[in-house]
Amino acid sequence: MRHTLTPVAFMSPQSKSTSLGPLLRTSVAMGCETFLRVVSPPSTAPNGDVKTTAFGAHGSDSYIDYAPFYDNVSSAIASTTPTNTKTNTNIIKVGLVGTYNGPNCYEPFCEVPTSDITSRVISVPCGLVAKTLSPLTTAHQKCQIFLIMDQFSPSNTLSNRILDAKCDFHVHVPTSTLSKHPLNIEGCYAIVLHNLFSGEVDFGRSETEVNEFKFAKNGGRRREKGRVGEEEAERRREKRRREKAEAEENGKGVFNDFGSSFVFE
Repeated sequence: MRHTLTPVAFMSPQSKSTSLGPLLRTSVAMGCETFLRVVSPPSTAPNGDVKTTAFGAHGSDSYIDYAPFYDNVSSAIASTTPTNTKTNTNIIKVGLVGTYNGPNCYEPFCEVPTSDITSRVISVPCGLVAKTLSPLTTAHQKCQIFLIMDQFSPSNTLSNRILDAKCDFHVHVPTSTLSKHPLNIEGCYAIVLHNLFSGEVDFGRSETEVNEFKFAKNGGRRREKGRVGEEEAERRREKRRREKAEAEENGKGVFNDFGSSFVFE
């Protein structure tokens, strides 16, 4: 039985702009098709959303849907849950703590404090996340796994927003006690996804086509804005060749191997 994994990220309305590029790129590499955004507390912007960019995605954002946003985790998860009552789907929520180098951080289960230090939760190191998740998935029931993260969570603590989501279990990335700076959320997310997909849980694998220049995912949605057809591209190349020949013939320019020209009279 192939299960699905969907990332969920908390967005802060106080932030002027948030880039999801590295998170989107990692998600697409692992075959995720949807990236859920939760704006909490609600934004005061006219449309209720916050400014989000895909800087650093390097085009991978055209393969994943990250436009919708929600007020809370429950409504975000409900938007992707099949409405057919005959579909037996098990929902599993995994909360990403981030980095943690406290006592027993490498042990199978350790206690991690919350952001306000008023309570503690049980978390497992990233190397055991697949092993912890495996018993929750059965061979006769499809599972929707939601990995919930908070970009603005302080290090060595669990975000209270993730705590309120009431996850089935939490996972952290152990770091050395000599560490001078915590790993960012993008790095933690990539490490946890790698351990998830390297484990025994069957997420399936999407086949890809390989051509001379790049990797292209079958059925991927490519951005049309800014792209031209092959005929238009050839017309532009021919125009550049003609301009280059005319400039060299008239002695008005010298072209280098990269197509740049240095014009002189």
